[in-house]
Amino acid sequence: MSARSHGLIEVYWAGDKVWYKGRVVGQKLINDAVQLSVKYDDGDVRGEELKNERWRRLSADGSEIRHKDFAA
Repeated sequence: MSARSHGLIEVYWAGDKVWYKGRVVGQKLINDAVQLSVKYDDGDVRGEELKNERWRRLSADGSEIRHKDFAA
């Protein structure tokens, strides 16, 4: 499963034990792995390889599209 460009997502940060909301604002290929650029609600922009993260897609209104977490 992949996040679409400009789609809303939440990424689980295990160290913080919190889901953070953000928008996919770009993507690039690094060593045959897709890295998405995610702009979080606090304005922070980070490169994320979602295949290694717990994440979920959100609808335009910010509600979950699925109740299943996406992970590798």
